[in-house]
Amino acid sequence: DATTEELTQAKTDLETAIDGLETKAAAELAAAKAALTEEIAKAQTTYDNAETYNDALKNAAEALKTAIDAAQAVADKTDATAAELQQAKADLEAAETLFDNTVTGISAIIAQYGENIQVYTTDGKKVDLKNGTLRKGLYIINGKKTVIK
Repeated sequence: DATTEELTQAKTDLETAIDGLETKAAAELAAAKAALTEEIAKAQTTYDNAETYNDALKNAAEALKTAIDAAQAVADKTDATAAELQQAKADLEAAETLFDNTVTGISAIIAQYGENIQVYTTDGKKVDLKNGTLRKGLYIINGKKTVIK
C-alpha cells in the first residue's frame, strides 16, 4: 500500500506532466497559428500583385482569394485546433501553387512586348508561337532573358 507521501508525490508528478503537455500543446497551437498567419500574408501579397489579363489568371486569382478568405476564417477562430490551422495552411499553399502554375499563354508575352515578338530558347532555336503558349522555362524574348512559370 502507498503512503500518503508517495501519493502526494505521484499527484505532484502527474500535475507536472499535465502542465508540460498543456504547455507543449499551447506552443504547437501558437506555432501553427503563426505559420498560417504568415502564409496568409504571403498569399495576400501574391493576390494583390496578380496580373489578371486573361481568364485563366482571373479564375486562378479568384480561387486564391477564396482560399485566403477561408484560411483567414480559420485563423480568426478562437477555438481553432492546431490540426485545423495546419490544414488551412496546406489548403492555402495548394491554392498558391495552383495560381503560380496557371498557364498564362502567349497573352502574357504580348501584354509585355506587343505583337512583334521574337522568342528563342537558350540554345538559340526560334520558338514557334502558333499554339499560343510557352512551356515553363527560360527563353530569350525580344533579346531579354525571361522565365515562364
